[in-house]
Amino acid sequence: MSGSWDGTAKVWDINSGEVKKTLEGHTHGTEVLTLPNGITVTGSQDGNIHVYHQLVHKKKVKGHTDAIRKIVEIPSLGFATVSNDEFVKVWDYELNALQTLSGHGGYVFCACLLESGDLATGGDDCTVRIWSPASGELK
Repeated sequence: MSGSWDGTAKVWDINSGEVKKTLEGHTHGTEVLTLPNGITVTGSQDGNIHVYHQLVHKKKVKGHTDAIRKIVEIPSLGFATVSNDEFVKVWDYELNALQTLSGHGGYVFCACLLESGDLATGGDDCTVRIWSPASGELK
């Protein structure tokens, strides 16, 4: 899978290098998270999040008011999105918002899941923050 500036996500055949399927629906650059269980999540500069099951579109939500920069899996909960709107949000795969985490004083550019299960985020405010995704606690 790859996300593109044209608002699409593409499924590639790894052997031939050919595009097998194009997922459309965003209007700007697109970030993609694909999991081994067949769930794909896309987020975009348009602030929307789409969820696909086995590449079939299931649901869409306006998740953020600005560009989504990164999508990270949170095992046993779902996934997290970070955005230029300064928020980190934790979602389940039905696109129910489980947590909205605030504390960054600027765009949130990146996120990764730590071995502890905590979520690390980095932002334009020159800080790294560590969160408990389940409770929303800033550690």
